Amino acid sequence: MAKKYSSQEVERFLVALEEQARGIIALSEKAAAEANKHSYELYNKFRSKVSEFETFSIIIEARLRNMDGKRASELQEKFDQLSVLMFSHFIKASIKFFFVLSASTLLPLGARDIFMAELKRIYEAKNKLQNPKFESAIDDEIAMNLDLAEDILNEIIEKAPRLLDLAVSESRAGTDQHADRPEEAKAS
Repeated sequence: MAKKYSSQEVERFLVALEEQARGIIALSEKAAAEANKHSYELYNKFRSKVSEFETFSIIIEARLRNMDGKRASELQEKFDQLSVLMFSHFIKASIKFFFVLSASTLLPLGARDIFMAELKRIYEAKNKLQNPKFESAIDDEIAMNLDLAEDILNEIIEKAPRLLDLAVSESRAGTDQHADRPEEAKAS
C-alpha cells in the first residue's frame, strides 16, 4: 500500500514549488537578455533550474496521487496552474533566447547538440500541455509560442556546425590533396 500524505505536507511542497517558479521566471528574463551577448551561461543555469522544477513536480505529483484529505482537488488545481505558468514562461524565455541565436551566423561547436536537446524538451512540454486537464489553461498564445519555438529551434539546428561534419571535412581535405598526386594517394 502506498504511503499517504497530508494536505499540509503537499501544500508546503506547492508553496516551495511556487517560490522556485518565481526564481526561474526572474532568471529566464536575465537569460533572454544575456542571449544578445551570445552567452549560454545564464540560459544553461535557467535550464538547470527548470529541470529541478520538473523533478520537484514529479515528487509533488506522486504525493498528490497519494494524498489523504478533502483538499486533493484544490491542491491538484493549484499544481496544474503552476505547471502551466512554468511551461508558459519556459517557452517564452526559450523563444527570446532562440530568436537571438537564430539571427547569428556564428554558432559554437556543440550548439547543434544543445539545441536538439532543447527541441526534445519543447516537444515534451507540448505533449504535456496537450493533456486534457490543461486544456482550459492553454490559450492560443501558448500554443502559438510552442510552434514558434519549434520553428526557431529547427532553424538554429540547421545552422549549427557539427563536430562530426568538421572531422569528416578535414579527413576529406587530406584525401583530396592526395587526389591531385596519384602516386602520393597510393602511398598513403
